[in-house]
Amino acid sequence: MVTSSRRIPHPLTAAEARQRVDFILRSRKIVKLAPGPQTLRRCVAFCSENGIRGPRIFDLYLAWTLLDNGVNHLVTFDTKDFLDIPGLQTRLPSAVA
Repeated sequence: MVTSSRRIPHPLTAAEARQRVDFILRSRKIVKLAPGPQTLRRCVAFCSENGIRGPRIFDLYLAWTLLDNGVNHLVTFDTKDFLDIPGLQTRLPSAVA
């Protein structure tokens, strides 16, 4: 979901994003991923080994959550933020649309 006008001309409003999130959470057909028991440990270790701190840690926590759930592809506008994650491939939304 995109709520930033920096990314697309007509992003979702906060209310629209909330409606979509509510729909996703209620759906029994959409698989929801959750961090595994080692996700935080792996993320913190990676950040520590690579001198990463600050807001980027949230992106990396998402990346490790994906990998721990067997997902190795991510569609994002911020592909450069994930280049150093071993095993994760990224694509811009325009490359998939």
